[in-house]
Amino acid sequence: MIYMKIALLFGGKSFEHDISIITTNVIYHALKDKHNLFLIYIDKEGIIRLIDELDLDDITSGKKYKTINFINHGFKRGFKKYKIDVMISLMHGINGEDGLASNIANLFNIPYVGSNNISSAVLMDKYFSYAILSSLCVNVINTQQLLENEEMSNINYPMIVKPARLGSSIGIKKILSENELESCLDDAFKFDSKLIIQPYINKFKEYNQAAYIFKGEVVVSNVEEVFKNDDILSFDDKYLSDTNKKHIIIKDKELVKIVSEITRKIYTEFELSGVVRIDYMFFDNKVYVNEINTTPGSLAYYLFKEPIDILLEKIIENSLYENQNKRMTNFTTSVLHKKYSYKK
Repeated sequence: MIYMKIALLFGGKSFEHDISIITTNVIYHALKDKHNLFLIYIDKEGIIRLIDELDLDDITSGKKYKTINFINHGFKRGFKKYKIDVMISLMHGINGEDGLASNIANLFNIPYVGSNNISSAVLMDKYFSYAILSSLCVNVINTQQLLENEEMSNINYPMIVKPARLGSSIGIKKILSENELESCLDDAFKFDSKLIIQPYINKFKEYNQAAYIFKGEVVVSNVEEVFKNDDILSFDDKYLSDTNKKHIIIKDKELVKIVSEITRKIYTEFELSGVVRIDYMFFDNKVYVNEINTTPGSLAYYLFKEPIDILLEKIIENSLYENQNKRMTNFTTSVLHKKYSYKK
């Protein structure tokens, strides 16, 4: 691929701000020798800054980098303008993965790697995504939503409570009895004004598979089994524990076939783009979709057979192709030339 000016958009006002930095560190080192990279960092206050070098010590110490503003086809720092050939959003969770990043790119006419704003927003909400998945005849766990200040109905213990629009296993609670209900709900509502309630599944296996689209074909990754220390996969299990350092690749051809068919169906029906990772649960001899991540950690490169730099080149090439085939967004009318009379 030709030498390009690529913006890596990361950070953000999100509980997953730090995970975004880790992802960016991986992608930065995979691309820095091949392209001119702009490190566009959104700090925890929502201020947009340009970082010259990806120095984790400087970021964690709160170093103040120069601010920038997005402009048409790029950004401006001071009086100098910079053109962006393509932007890769590496922001996880709310205020990024929920469609904000793609909206920024669309608003300023910047080609971007990732799923569109509508699909991203829908899939950020677990309850909405489960409803659509059910309509597609995809297995999901029986789920009800609970809004703040709303009374629960059909209470059955034990249960799992999750913030509806968060990832990385943040805010998940297992409730065993009525004695725990009020305090657990109060804790979960600190993270989101909307929760989902699911029955607690005691014994199950958890699988992950990623996918991307290239030249019109949805390419699926290996299927890995996820191991955890606790009953539920916690934030510590995902990012701080040594348990998950080993990725166990599933060899069962029939299981891989079933999971791959579901992954391709979801990717196609939701009109996704870039790398997406789908998390599955397996129990009662059925595969259930647990969560769909439109911006997975480190873009799930470890699940694919090809090296990360090749993977990135493919999704960048595909995003540029998609950008060339975008539909019209402007429509010229004479409505503003018509004279109107207004009555008070």
